[in-house]
Amino acid sequence: MYLATIKRCCGEAGSSHRGPSTGLSRMANVCKQSRMMNPEKYLELVKQDLFSARVEWRLYRSLFGTNEETVDLLNEVSGPTANTLERVLFERTLLNIRKLNEPPNNERRRTKSVSVQGLRKFCFPDDQVLASLVKTSIELAAFARNWSNKRIAHSDFDYRDGHAKLEKASRAKVEAAFGAIAQTLKHVSTTHLDTTLITHPIPPLNDERRMLEVLYLGQRERRNLKSDKKRYLEERNYRALDELRSQDRTRFPSWLHRDNPPLDVD
Repeated sequence: MYLATIKRCCGEAGSSHRGPSTGLSRMANVCKQSRMMNPEKYLELVKQDLFSARVEWRLYRSLFGTNEETVDLLNEVSGPTANTLERVLFERTLLNIRKLNEPPNNERRRTKSVSVQGLRKFCFPDDQVLASLVKTSIELAAFARNWSNKRIAHSDFDYRDGHAKLEKASRAKVEAAFGAIAQTLKHVSTTHLDTTLITHPIPPLNDERRMLEVLYLGQRERRNLKSDKKRYLEERNYRALDELRSQDRTRFPSWLHRDNPPLDVD
């Protein structure tokens, strides 16, 4: 279908009744203006964006959507850091969903986007099944566009002033949106490129699960030290308490030290 579209484009240009040089020149201009993307290359770019988005979403689910104990551990280690991570990862996921469903061109049509809409316009404009899949993907991404327009990429006054609300965003909606994008890519891969596409990236061995294990061990040691200090204080064993406190100053290497942020930098 891709080659047929190119041939159709060039054939129409070449049917001009003008002279040979004029006809060839017109053919080149028409094909240049309406040429299609390389479908394999374009699909690979969309797939890379989907992989990156799913890796980040997987991190969010692992840290904040697996069980309460993990969330409690993160909050116990550093509540403000955990809160920031949760918000940033979730909002970035919504931006990724919006990006993957962006219109194929910007408003002035000067730049092209890498998105499922671009797959249809730039590669397979005659594929009606693809058109339906893209339509479903856009619909399922509506909540992400709403969050982006009002809160993440832009700061909507009515929303900030309490006179407008965000559309409901949930993990189930995120999963559905990613699923629709994946189905679109799989259709293109199977129908037009005769390949089977895997849309879930393989996690590395040293992913966030190892980080959580190290945090757990470190926090357990921290609790033990706190418990020892409390026990020495209750037993009035001040020598042991002073020795334990003195170790606090040498327990960590210098590169872990951080100065307090400045109170006023303006």
